[in-house]
Amino acid sequence: MTIGVALLGAGIFALEHHLPAIKACPNFTLKAIYSRSRDSADVAVSQCDLPSVDAYFDFPTTTDEAEQRDLTLLLQRSDIQAVIIALPILVQPDVIRKAMSAGKHVLSEKPIAKDLETAQQLITFHKDYPVKWAVGENFRFWPAVVKAFEILKGSRGELVTFSVKFSTFVDDKDKYFQTEWRAEPGYQGGFLLDGGIHFIAILRYLLSALGQEIATLSAFTDLLQDRLKPVDTIHAVAQTSQGRSGSFDVSFGTAFNEGFEIVVVTDACSVTIRPTEVTTRIQYDKGEKTESVEKVEMSFGVVEEVAAFSGAILGGELDVRISPREALGDLKMLEAMLRSGENGGSIKNLQN
Repeated sequence: MTIGVALLGAGIFALEHHLPAIKACPNFTLKAIYSRSRDSADVAVSQCDLPSVDAYFDFPTTTDEAEQRDLTLLLQRSDIQAVIIALPILVQPDVIRKAMSAGKHVLSEKPIAKDLETAQQLITFHKDYPVKWAVGENFRFWPAVVKAFEILKGSRGELVTFSVKFSTFVDDKDKYFQTEWRAEPGYQGGFLLDGGIHFIAILRYLLSALGQEIATLSAFTDLLQDRLKPVDTIHAVAQTSQGRSGSFDVSFGTAFNEGFEIVVVTDACSVTIRPTEVTTRIQYDKGEKTESVEKVEMSFGVVEEVAAFSGAILGGELDVRISPREALGDLKMLEAMLRSGENGGSIKNLQN
């Protein structure tokens, strides 16, 4: 039995990643694509290269019932059991509620919501509906991250320290900046919420392999590029519940220091993640050190997370990597960094 699914959203990530992932999933049959405008919905359907996929849209509106193809009508379809939502951050929560109310299983995008209050409201709302809810676009499924997690889990080492370093330069020609809702964000953090939260997800996942979680942090935030308001850069120091500390440095406004690297050091090894490789260093009892580099495919892991979502619908357990609770933890850490930055680096306790 296959699951009828609808893709809600026809933007960049939806067409470049979600659509191929749905097509690659044997458990899903794509039934419909929704976008707010008819033009983008029609274009998305024409690009999907699948039979019997219908376009749904809100605009332009019509008084002719035969021509109506809005989101409400899509959610009334009995042959659609699940939706994958790829809509702007401020639009997504209301659509999640509508889909759950219609009895549809939901895969929504990270961040789970614009702030903790909204996220908590969604989690409470979900309790009243017996449907599966997953939060995707999740870097916990990156091949390099999966490999590093396995190495750390198997090392049996104790955490020593960690560091996250990501810098890039979002100029005004960037395809993501060109989307209106990102160019004029109505939510905290700007690109740090939309993009930086993924690196928090990676860090929290890797630390969980060692039985650790972030307990307190102190952060400084900055705006290096005026067009990336309200802030585009975070420099933070974080401490785990077992007293180990490390750094988190993410910037979307740095022009001459672009790069990505995450390092986790234990008393047994160090593991370094870059987009296409994982480097492991081990020191043996006699002091001898070895280094190995494993090349991995660069992938956002959307195919794997969509497959995990479909498996949960068919009766399996929801993969913890796409659980709303983990997405809530990611948002809690980011929001704490933003509040700390607003208050001159004040210490924030994440375990309250």
